[in-house]
Parts: sequence; structure tokens; C-alpha cells
Amino acid sequence: MAKRKKTSGKVSWKVWAGLLAVLAVIGIGGSSSKKDASEEPVRAVAAAEPTETPAPTEVPTPTPKRIHGWYADTTVYVSSSGIIHINKDCSGMKHYTEMTLEEADAAGYELCEKCG
Repeated sequence: MAKRKKTSGKVSWKVWAGLLAVLAVIGIGGSSSKKDASEEPVRAVAAAEPTETPAPTEVPTPTPKRIHGWYADTTVYVSSSGIIHINKDCSGMKHYTEMTLEEADAAGYELCEKCG
């Protein structure tokens, strides 16, 4: 049987240095009381539940105003006799005032029986 060497109970500086290195690597035994951001525990973040995208609301298209079956913004030609014409050549008309149908109707002009 081999004889064992008797030690004085002292731990060598190499053992202490190795132990300190291991503790430093695993993060135990720091002398600083200030925590580093990297030492914060990692918390699991719950995944956000998918939300349904709301269906786009349909904006109703306004119905254009109609007068005598024609759109109110239609360009018309009012003769000197006060008749509303849709066609500026109707009945050989030579002198007329151009405006919208809405303006002509509001002024009280009558619609031509031929072209209107």
C-alpha cells in the first residue's frame, strides 16, 4: 500500500484560483452589489394571440342626382326662348347659354321635347 503524504490542511493558491474562476464563469460570488443587465432573469413572453383583421367597411357611393332622367351636372344649352337643350345643335339653335342641368332647372327653364 502506498503511503499518503500528510498535508497541513492548507488549500493551495492554485485550487482557490480555479474555484474563483469557476464561480466567475457561472456568475456566483461577484463583489459588486450592482446588477448587470445581462444578469436579469430571462422571462418567457407570451405570444400575442392573433387578432382578426376587421373587414373593411364599404362606403356607399352616393347616387348622383338626376333631373328629367339626366344627371344634374350634365352640361345643357339654354336657348334665348328659355328652353333647355341637351344637344346644342337642336332645332338649328345658334344663340344659347351654357350651364348645368341643375342650374337651368333651378332657374325655371323648360326641357326641350325633341332632344331632352
